[in-house]
Amino acid sequence: MIGYKPGLGSHPTQDPRPEMVIYDDSQVSAMLVAARSTRLEALLHVAVATGMRQMELLGLMWTDIDWAGRTVKVQRQLAGDMVFAPPKTKFGVRIVAIGDKTIEVLRAHMDRQQIERQFQDEQWRRPGWCLPTPTAGQ
Repeated sequence: MIGYKPGLGSHPTQDPRPEMVIYDDSQVSAMLVAARSTRLEALLHVAVATGMRQMELLGLMWTDIDWAGRTVKVQRQLAGDMVFAPPKTKFGVRIVAIGDKTIEVLRAHMDRQQIERQFQDEQWRRPGWCLPTPTAGQ
């Protein structure tokens, strides 16, 4: 947020951003173990494995995953309630390599999604979304 500080004339100052919290390997491992077999497992695993931003993760579709090539194409992000937009910069559109464990987690997530969809069909407004939330894709 840009503001003015008294006594400094009319020069705007930038309020400092909150310091980013970075987890160490043991904290990340503990988080992934705690999320195992939950609906959050795939979201957290892909976030850690790829470094994708939250809104990029929520914009991920199954068609963005190249299973054989082991990549994820980042080409959209959640921009609002069921509104999707391209990433903010041209560098935001990218292809990210993923490993065998990420492929395994995503396949298990897809299988769980297909089972859930059978019992909640009318609630799945956009079944192509990989990591749907109540407001993004489910």
